[in-house]
Amino acid sequence: MERTSKYIIFSSVLFFVIIIVIVHLIAPQQYSLSQNTISDLASQNYHYKWIMQTGFIGFGLILNSGIFIRLKSSKKIIHPDILIMIYGLFILLSGIFCTEPFYGSACYSVIQSRIHSIFATISGFALSFGILWYVFIKNTPKKRIIHLIFFILIILFSMLFGLAENGTLELGKGIIQRIMYFLGLAWIVVNYGFF
Repeated sequence: MERTSKYIIFSSVLFFVIIIVIVHLIAPQQYSLSQNTISDLASQNYHYKWIMQTGFIGFGLILNSGIFIRLKSSKKIIHPDILIMIYGLFILLSGIFCTEPFYGSACYSVIQSRIHSIFATISGFALSFGILWYVFIKNTPKKRIIHLIFFILIILFSMLFGLAENGTLELGKGIIQRIMYFLGLAWIVVNYGFF
């Protein structure tokens, strides 16, 4: 069961990465890798938004399936894994509610865009606190340090993203967000595949 769980969790990351690559390959010229976020590729009124929505929803479903199997086979509730399931759930929900268009369309739902932003933020907090929880429960200093490094980097890039989003930082928010995604997905692979 544990091996099955690992494969499913790894598959969720692989699926998500493949979708992200595909949507970048078909993104229009208006889309800027440095300035636009991954969520923008699932934005309202964008013709191919359904592909990235499938990525968010599929990633959340597959990830949570793998973690559920892990919890079920362990016969106990591992609290950090519950936080990672919350992360998966809110990534899924952020795929249902889309952000505002990135190409200047005037007609869109502000409420839906705000809901998307709230869900994306909740998912980030859940992942961060899940990683932090692992810092405290791991049984070797090496494992604790690895989790702590991931936690610090994700928090650092989250702060940089906020600064880039409000224009305080010159570096593009799209680049910073991609680094945050990479760190989160790398942590999932490391945590559920090797620890």
